[in-house]
Amino acid sequence: MTATLEQLQEPWKLRPYLMPDGTSWVSNDGGLAQPYEGKARLTKEQWARMDAIVETQFKEHAMITLAIMEKTSLEVASLPNIVLEPEIVIEDKVGEVPANVPTFKMQSLPLPISHSSFTNLEDCAEHAASVAAAVEAMLFYGNEEMQIPGLCNHPGRITTHQLNLLAPKQLEELHYYGPYLWIVPWVAKYKRTDADISTEYLENNEGLLIQLTPDVIRIVVGLAPTVVQWGDEFKVVCVMVPQLRTNHEGKLGVIHYRGNEG
Repeated sequence: MTATLEQLQEPWKLRPYLMPDGTSWVSNDGGLAQPYEGKARLTKEQWARMDAIVETQFKEHAMITLAIMEKTSLEVASLPNIVLEPEIVIEDKVGEVPANVPTFKMQSLPLPISHSSFTNLEDCAEHAASVAAAVEAMLFYGNEEMQIPGLCNHPGRITTHQLNLLAPKQLEELHYYGPYLWIVPWVAKYKRTDADISTEYLENNEGLLIQLTPDVIRIVVGLAPTVVQWGDEFKVVCVMVPQLRTNHEGKLGVIHYRGNEG
């Protein structure tokens, strides 16, 4: 049975499981089981193990996206304009910053599907990590082809070379009074508290201060990270897209500290 994009509207249809008698079944979101037309390749227990692997990899490689999603998110009930992105290559360096960061003018928010395919179950973790890293990179640098801006290249963000950790006056002047999230690079000497989050997606002289409210940022979730059976392969898939929202003046409640030039 060949999988289709439309079936991702109901991913449970792509998660058939084998019963002890050799028959193949699927269970809908309500738990109601029904016969599967094709041949399942995994048992329920194997699906559960892969789900746990995907969850672990996203907690490690999409940590900031998940942290923001916990505070401010939007779940999409249907995916009318889903687009299957090019396959994620697992050789891509996790956390690699694009050499040329584009600038965006956003008119609407596409919902690209981040995905990576594999055939051997032992490869699930590697591919889940690659998908999670792609989701996290989109948060910071967006998606150039689909004109989705990220935190580091949204044209409405505030850029500064003066670091002020205690009094974000530039945000307050725009009537953004918090709560704030301070994101720093892994090698950072200016973390304020242990609650601040560090990332490999910022250079050593960068930092981001974000108003963590839905009028500034939210993670649009069209499909939570999951594994599906895709023809003769398996595929880690998700639709998690950052939506950055400006005020009436086109200003974004994000300060992008870029260090001293030259």
